[in-house]
Amino acid sequence: QGLCPEHKNMLASSEYEFVASLFKDNEEEKQKEEASKGRRKSVSAFRFASLGNTFKGQLKELMTALSQTEPHYVRCIKPNNVNKPGIFETMNVLHQLRCGGVLEAIRISCAGYPSRNSFYDFAERFGLLCPSLYDEGLEDSQICEKLLELAKLEGHQIGKTKIFLKGGQMAMMDKLRTEKMNAAATIIARHLMSFVAKKNYKK
Repeated sequence: QGLCPEHKNMLASSEYEFVASLFKDNEEEKQKEEASKGRRKSVSAFRFASLGNTFKGQLKELMTALSQTEPHYVRCIKPNNVNKPGIFETMNVLHQLRCGGVLEAIRISCAGYPSRNSFYDFAERFGLLCPSLYDEGLEDSQICEKLLELAKLEGHQIGKTKIFLKGGQMAMMDKLRTEKMNAAATIIARHLMSFVAKKNYKK
């Protein structure tokens, strides 16, 4: 008693008869042990199957819930160790970012193509940079290529259904878009002010 089966079997197969006789089981004990093993195996197998089915069902429910939502990953950073507002400890925050792998994740993301948009979404968002492209009857992928040439961006990749941009390139496109919209707003405001001024002058 107290020995694991491997050690017991090893001692039972000893070349010394006395040692082997101490650890040899009779047939009745062997049969009882095999029967108990069979019962334990069936119970454990049933329990394992039940736990497996339960886990599978819970995982399916989780994936269904996630597919119906838009999860966002949020990492909290402590600005200071004194738990007071208005205090920002630069080295402490930098240490947290390094230990949390945030800086490394950003570096890896920038080395790849963090910005990925479908041709339709990209053309719809930045098509105002050159509206004349829509008059040429081009496909969305061709419009995207023309827009990138217009912005003079390099290092991007054109896939089968999406366009892949390096880190910072989407920000550059948004900057050009904002400048274009501000210029258009200025023109509209100028014409409106001119119209109002002329109308007041005629009165």
